[in-house]
Amino acid sequence: MHYPESKYVGKSFEETLEISDENTKNFYLPHIIKAGFSVNPKQDSWPLSLSKEEKENYINPNDNNAYSGIRSPDLLAFCGSMSASIPFVFFEIKDFARLGIWPLTGFPVRLDMRYIALQHMYKIPVIILFRDYPREASGNIPALTKSPYGFNIPYGGLLWDLPICSVKSWNIDHINHKNGKRYPQILWKTEDDEGNPTMLTIYEIAETIKRGLIKMKTIDPLDPKLGELWRITNNKDRLESVKGTYKELKPMSVPEGGLNIFTISKTGTSSLR
Repeated sequence: MHYPESKYVGKSFEETLEISDENTKNFYLPHIIKAGFSVNPKQDSWPLSLSKEEKENYINPNDNNAYSGIRSPDLLAFCGSMSASIPFVFFEIKDFARLGIWPLTGFPVRLDMRYIALQHMYKIPVIILFRDYPREASGNIPALTKSPYGFNIPYGGLLWDLPICSVKSWNIDHINHKNGKRYPQILWKTEDDEGNPTMLTIYEIAETIKRGLIKMKTIDPLDPKLGELWRITNNKDRLESVKGTYKELKPMSVPEGGLNIFTISKTGTSSLR
C-alpha cells in the first residue's frame, strides 16, 4: 500500500492514531451523523474485556491473550428511529485505504477475524468504511483522478457482503513500518471492470437500515457453500499458505449453534442507486 503524504501517517503508532482520530472527527463523523446515526466518537479507545464465559465462547482464539483487552471497532453508532430491528452498528474506518495500483481496498486478515468474532458474539453488525483520496502519479502508482463514490463521501458496507478479490488477496501485503513484518490482507473490489461501484455510500447504507433490509442470519459454518471470508479465516492450510510471517495465526473456531452474520437481505444493490 502507498501513502501519498506523511501527514496521513505519523512517525509512531500513537501519532498515526492521533491523525486517524482527526480524520474520523473531521471527515467521517459529519457524514455518519448526517446519515442519521448517533455516535460515540471514542469507542475504540476503550478495550473490550471479556468475561470468563465470553472467553470460553469467543470464536477467535487469536484475541484471547490480549493483555489490555480486545480493541473494538472504531465507532459504536446508535440507529435511533432508523430501525427497530438494528439498534446499534459498529463502524470500522480504514482511512485512505485505496492507495495501491488496483481498485481494491482492505486490511490484514487478523482484523477480519476479530470483527467476525465480535459481530457473532455481540450480534451487532460491523460496517467497514473507506474513502478515496485524489492523488498524483508516483513511481508505479498511477494517479487517482476519479472515484465511483466521489472523493467526499465515505463508502463501504457490511463485513460479510464486501466483494472479495480472490485473485490478489494474498499477493498484496500490509507492512507494519515499525517492525517490518508483512501481514497478508483480505482485499475487496471497490468497483467492477466497467468502473461501477461495488459497495455502498454511507447514505445508501443508512437507507438499507431504514428499509429493514439488513438482517442477522445464523448459518452453518461447516456449509461448503459458505462465503469466502469464512473459508479463509477458518482454514488452517489456507492461512499457512499465505505470504508473510503469518503462520502463528490459529483458524477461527466453529461456534456451537451456528455463526451469526449480518447481510443485506436482497441480491445486488442496484435499486439503491
